[in-house]
Amino acid sequence: MRGQLIYAADLFDRSTAEAMVERYLRILTAVVDDPDIVVGDIALHDETAQVADVDAGPQNLSEVVAEAAARLPDAVAIDRHGTTVTFAAIMSTIETLEAVMPGTDRDSLLTMTVMSSVPGLAEAGPDELDVVLQGVRANATPDAANAH
Repeated sequence: MRGQLIYAADLFDRSTAEAMVERYLRILTAVVDDPDIVVGDIALHDETAQVADVDAGPQNLSEVVAEAAARLPDAVAIDRHGTTVTFAAIMSTIETLEAVMPGTDRDSLLTMTVMSSVPGLAEAGPDELDVVLQGVRANATPDAANAH
């Protein structure tokens, strides 16, 4: 059997994507080893994995957005075809989604938030989503945020 993971490089760095694949493989292995296992009982984390340095800074776009929302909540995160969305609005939606969809990772919630906040973005396709996400990252930097 073969598999392939296609991921948005603006949302996930390579190590995060590799970690998702490792977790998925652990689930598959556990189910093959014990078909009666409850999926919720499968250990997804490697006990020997090192914990990332907390001071290393943001590793993905959802962390960058959270930091920008805390630092400059009213700064424009998205400005596309007449639709303007602030970092505070994005974080508010993410937090609401977290409450109704516990356990969903913030990168997925960010994608859902952006796709639902910008009219026509879903129909525009993945290339346009990438452009919008690159703009969000650029707007989250202190220099770009101060320009707005």
